[in-house]
Amino acid sequence: MGTLQGRALTALLRVEGLTVRYGAGTGAAVSGLDLTVAAGELFVLLGASGSGKTTLLRAVAGFVRPDAGRIVLDGADLSDVPPYRRPVNTMFQSYALFPHMTVAQNVAFGLRGMDRAARAARVASMLDLVSMAGFAARRPSQLSGGQQQRVALARSLAPNPRLLLLDEPLSALDRGLREQTREEIVALQRRVGTAFIVVTHDQQEALAMASRIGVMRDGRLAQVGTPAEVYERPASRFVAEFLGAANVLPARLLEASGQGTVTEVLGVPLRAAVPAPAEGVAVLAIRPERVRLLPAGAALEPNRLAGTLEGSTYEGDRLIHAVRLADGTAMRVSAPLSDGLQGARLPPGTGVVLELPPEACMVLAE
Repeated sequence: MGTLQGRALTALLRVEGLTVRYGAGTGAAVSGLDLTVAAGELFVLLGASGSGKTTLLRAVAGFVRPDAGRIVLDGADLSDVPPYRRPVNTMFQSYALFPHMTVAQNVAFGLRGMDRAARAARVASMLDLVSMAGFAARRPSQLSGGQQQRVALARSLAPNPRLLLLDEPLSALDRGLREQTREEIVALQRRVGTAFIVVTHDQQEALAMASRIGVMRDGRLAQVGTPAEVYERPASRFVAEFLGAANVLPARLLEASGQGTVTEVLGVPLRAAVPAPAEGVAVLAIRPERVRLLPAGAALEPNRLAGTLEGSTYEGDRLIHAVRLADGTAMRVSAPLSDGLQGARLPPGTGVVLELPPEACMVLAE
C-alpha cells in the first residue's frame, strides 16, 4: 500500500462495493463504495449532511446491514458478525455516557470477562491515558463537555478495539475547546496506535487531524488522499470548493503535457504546473491565499489578470480582498497584514493586478 508519513501501510479495513439503502424505492445512501484504511491510521470521512459518511460508519460498526458489498477487517468478512462481536468500537456524537454510573463504572462497562482486579487496573490505565485519573467517582453530570468527551474516549478504547469509529466527536464543544480537544485526540491516537475513523463535516477539523481524508459526495468517495493532496491537488471542482475557499475561473485548454498545462482565461494565458485531467477540463482554480495582489501598473504577463478592488474585510492577522475581473468574475485574495501592498487597506475602486503562480493553479474537471 505504500507509505504514509514515513510508515509502511498495512491494510486493516477493506470496504468493497458497499451499497446501503434505507427502504425499497429509495436512492442509495452509500453506493458501490470502495475504501481501504490502514492499521494505525487516523482516517477522516469528510462530507456535507446526507453525503453518506455516517451511514458508512454505521455499516462498519454493524448497526446497518449493507444491501451489497463486503466489509473485511483483519482479513475476516464481517457480513454476518453482529456489532457486539466485531473488534470495533464506536464513540457516538452524544457520548452516550450512563448518567447513573460513575466515571469508573462507565469506562468499565465494556470490560466483561475480566476479573475485578484486572478490570480496575484497566479502568485506571484508561483514565490516566485521557488525564481523568482524579474523576473516577464523579457522575457525568458533574463533568464539563470536554471531560465527558474524554471519558467517552476512555470507555471506547478500554476493550482495546482494532478500530475505533468516532461520529462528529467535537461537534458538542465550543470553538476554543474543540481546537484543544482535537489536538488531544490526535496525540492520543498516536500514543495508542489504534486505527481511528473520524466522521466530520468541518473542513479545518479534517485537515488538522487526518493522516488521510476521504471526501464524500452523494454516497461515493469523491477523493481520498493526504490533507495536502486533497487541498492542493483536488480531483474535481467539487472537492476544491468543498475543502476550503477556491477561486474558480472558466478556462480554455490550449496545451497539456507532462510538463504542465496551459489554459486561457479572459484572453490571457495561464500556466498550471501539473497536467490537466484527461477529460472534462472546464475550469482553473486557485486558493485565495495563493493569489498575489500587485499594483495596477504591473505588466499583464502570463498568469496575471487585471481587476478592480471592491472592498477588503479585516480578519485579525489578514485582509480578505474582493476583486472583480473585467468579465464580472469575483475573486478573493487572502493576504497577511504584514505583506506590503497585499496587506494594505486600499480604497474600493482601486485598479489591481492579480498574479496566479503556476504551481498554485489547478486545472480541474467541471
